[in-house]
Amino acid sequence: MAMTIVPVYEDCPFCHMDDPQVRARAENTVFFETENFVVVPTRGSFVPGYLLIVTKQHFINFGQLPDRLFTEFRHIHHTMREHVRSIYGPTITFEHGGNGGFSDRGGSCIEHAHMHIVPYADDPWELFEPDYTWKSTDTRTWPRRLKAHGGYIYLESDSAIARIYFASPDFPRQYLRRRLCARLGGELRDKWHYDLYPFEKKIAETVEKMGGLRGRSPLKSADNTRPLFTAKSE
Repeated sequence: MAMTIVPVYEDCPFCHMDDPQVRARAENTVFFETENFVVVPTRGSFVPGYLLIVTKQHFINFGQLPDRLFTEFRHIHHTMREHVRSIYGPTITFEHGGNGGFSDRGGSCIEHAHMHIVPYADDPWELFEPDYTWKSTDTRTWPRRLKAHGGYIYLESDSAIARIYFASPDFPRQYLRRRLCARLGGELRDKWHYDLYPFEKKIAETVEKMGGLRGRSPLKSADNTRPLFTAKSE
């Protein structure tokens, strides 16, 4: 299956995931690949098992995805979350959804749609300060609620309960990464910045423990009887 990324920004790292030199980096090890998504570990993995689901086409955020792609995302998200859970325990899923501008970016740094899956066993709702506005949402249809909004943060618990936090301009970059590191504490407390603290050893641990997933059986449809999307290793 060929990658079909059409670069929009030359400096967008996720627009060049088809480059063999980019894929050769440990942080870009492709665990699963479908027609429209890749699943990779991430630079700045402050805990092992931290993954990103990245769109091949350049969308600013998941709120821009058409229904067909969002359905594909839901299947790959479910599959990968179950794999991470089987190795590392409970997870949370989140996105810093930017709006393509310099303000109201929802805590995002790279405005190319990418969803985080992170092993985390504590109460996810305690990651937010209490004065931020949020709404409960349906994990099956939440992008439809975002068409009229700017930046946001999407947060989903291990039990598939989801909230959308509508960002104000004061949302700092990498907001949930900051909050997670603060909650985890110890040596991680201030090591949320993915460029300053890439955590190569933890990326390597993720690749070692989850690398066996590469090339495993394809993603299945809901009835688990037929392939839905082709999963592919490099």
